[in-house]
Amino acid sequence: MNKFVMLALLSVPLYSSYSLAHDGVAHIECPESISTAQVVESADESFSAFTKKGANYFLGIGVTEGSPDKEQWLRPEYLKEKDIDLYDLSYAQESVWVVCQYANTSVTLAKELERASACEIPTPQHGGNTANCRLK
Repeated sequence: MNKFVMLALLSVPLYSSYSLAHDGVAHIECPESISTAQVVESADESFSAFTKKGANYFLGIGVTEGSPDKEQWLRPEYLKEKDIDLYDLSYAQESVWVVCQYANTSVTLAKELERASACEIPTPQHGGNTANCRLK
């Protein structure tokens, strides 16, 4: 584990979903599951609509430049030796958003980072529901 990730993990309370470490690293932890309610806005009247109840489990983290509703998804560089996705955000013209995505829903949770320069996101096998972002 490199110094950047180690400092973020050691200086942030585990119960927090978003906190800023003293070393300029934002640690964002996505909830493992969320509960959603979905409705049909329009459908053929010959059909009946039903919804499944239950949790929507964490699927992955993405990063957007600008609000997630703009859908400007950034592509990370995969670092095989560390098993992480690295987002270089030094060129971002707008604020960056870390987006938590969930299965079986279009609902996402997102946190805005106005001054991020890079984000590291471990693969799911290594705590993939967290993002450690270095701030400018």
